[in-house]
Amino acid sequence: MLRAMKRVTWLLALPIAAATLLLAACDRTPRAASTATSAAPTAATAATLKIASAEPVVTRTPIARPVSTVTAIGEAAMPRARFVVQRRSDLWIVSPASPARTRLVVSSEGEVEYGGTTRKGDLYYAVRETGQAQQDGRFAVYRVSLEGGPPVRLFDVEATFFWLTVSSDGSRLAYAVNSRERGLAEVYMQALPGGAPARLLSHDISKCFATPRSFGACLSYATDSWSADGRYLAVRSNAYEWSEVGFLDTAASDSAIIRPSTSAGRVMPAGRVRWHPTLPIACATLANDGPSWGAFVFDLRTRDVWSLDLGVPVGDASVNDCAWSPTGDLSYSKSAKSADQQSLLLFGADYEARTIGPLPGRNRFALPGWLPDGTGMALAQYADVPRPPFSVLGRSGTLAPLNLDADTILDILPE
Repeated sequence: MLRAMKRVTWLLALPIAAATLLLAACDRTPRAASTATSAAPTAATAATLKIASAEPVVTRTPIARPVSTVTAIGEAAMPRARFVVQRRSDLWIVSPASPARTRLVVSSEGEVEYGGTTRKGDLYYAVRETGQAQQDGRFAVYRVSLEGGPPVRLFDVEATFFWLTVSSDGSRLAYAVNSRERGLAEVYMQALPGGAPARLLSHDISKCFATPRSFGACLSYATDSWSADGRYLAVRSNAYEWSEVGFLDTAASDSAIIRPSTSAGRVMPAGRVRWHPTLPIACATLANDGPSWGAFVFDLRTRDVWSLDLGVPVGDASVNDCAWSPTGDLSYSKSAKSADQQSLLLFGADYEARTIGPLPGRNRFALPGWLPDGTGMALAQYADVPRPPFSVLGRSGTLAPLNLDADTILDILPE
């Protein structure tokens, strides 16, 4: 099970109107005064506003029609990159350009939670060793070298659902512990190696299972991802089919959740939160941004948040993922019912929006990320087949198959 968007089935289904009231009592920590966002630029300023060098584009108008046509090429892509992939419950490192470097990293018969990799060359993960789904069980947390060798067991946690994520510099590990038996949803952080865990968030969920039930207690936490500098942590607050994203400033004196809001209200992302490669700037797609799908870009330095209208009507298509290139370009994948509407939305180095499409197929496209050299993006098309077909989409629109025997691409690393 992946940590990205898991359905917490033991929570009660909530009406949307009731769900939107939950976050007022989600955590026990005080609200930070800095959560207010500054006024966003208006359409009168410019259709596209260039901020500063290496910072994201802000647009107030729908994305233009396609200007780059996809050209399919038959030869398989051989990118100089290593892919962290999942095959059932196993984790592999796959190197298309150097097959000798392909290796099995984690072999497990049970539920595996991927926690990310570090620049030091380590991979973190957790394995459920006891207990069934929707019940408390023991999760064992491990570290293993990407170059091989035996895994190192770090600690155990008792939880119903468990998420973990390591900072890219390998200095901090964050994890969410949701325990039905203890009646608590918590987020912890600890320094690596061997630091003591510090509790950042705690929420009482015991009344979710009592009679009468308290809808405000039916909530769980999930750790999503770290900013590149290891200071900010994206955290999800989940309540059955509803999810909201917030951020923790681990350098602050308190652990209040910083909650961005858009013109449509709370930020309820449809995909993972992704971070700029060098700056504490986050992006995600939105599932509730009015009549059309949107996205948000949130600058944690200034607390500025902007809505991006991606021009995709709700019901006709969906915008699944965002991803940053190594140089700070921003892209979104768009899936549609009609094959001629599948495309990828790209904010290039000049910060002018353009569309690359159409992409072949009629199924959901995911955007696992950019290649480390910035020449293109990995795409995954999910359908009712044993393995999803993967491909590499170049900046100019060239589309080449990517031969990976995998269920999911979890990460893309330099070769």
